[in-house]
Amino acid sequence: MSRLALGLVCALLVLPVTEPGFAQEKPGAGGSTGRMRIYRSMPKQVVQGWVTTTVTHPQNFQAAFHYHETDEWLEVVKGEMTFFTLSGAPAAVRVGQALHIPRGEVHRVAVGKEGVEYRMSVPAREAEEFMKKLTDQEVALLKENLKFPEIEDNKDGKAAEFFKNVLSEKLTFCRANGAVVDREGFLTSGFRDLGRKSSGSVQVLNRTPDSILISTVVTLTKATKSDRAESFTNVRLFAKEGDGMKCRIWLNYPEAAP
Repeated sequence: MSRLALGLVCALLVLPVTEPGFAQEKPGAGGSTGRMRIYRSMPKQVVQGWVTTTVTHPQNFQAAFHYHETDEWLEVVKGEMTFFTLSGAPAAVRVGQALHIPRGEVHRVAVGKEGVEYRMSVPAREAEEFMKKLTDQEVALLKENLKFPEIEDNKDGKAAEFFKNVLSEKLTFCRANGAVVDREGFLTSGFRDLGRKSSGSVQVLNRTPDSILISTVVTLTKATKSDRAESFTNVRLFAKEGDGMKCRIWLNYPEAAP
């Protein structure tokens, strides 16, 4: 992809992210639950025409980090289950409550001591395995991505050293303003402390044996143009190079204002 084409892609990616206009529960003590949202009840009109099935899990059932290639809504009928973001923030879903898990959102699950029964709704019946499991190496790579914002602030002066090891020689980096630079341009442009904070969650947009395309949100709490913090979606493509995975494409674009 040429830099001009990539710049056009960056411009086109500035699209609003909307949430269904239904009553949400407040985040728990664990903090942000990423793109996952808990609702006081299932919004029936949203899942009308979707495929709904009843699922049960025994007490203390655990599901390791995974994602789905489609949106999922679920409503707990009996028991309780807790969903965790990649950073470990919990979202406990109780009887009567509904949870929306966007396509690609990485999460793990823990069922309570009474087991759980819930109704799961998806847009269409899955032809392949619904739960896309991640390897330990992939989970480690995604968790490392959550550290990017803090490292980019360069408080310990080691940002350049870190990013030299994770960025591909072929890197194309697109700034939030649409400017495109290569690896050298990124490393030599100077790292500033902008109070970056990770959302603590990652979405897998595409995955092959040799690559993984992800999305995560970074919030700037310093030096913003307004009085409020500004959030930016970061889309990163990692491709296999040698014995490891290197970031080959990194795009940034503003999140829509709430």
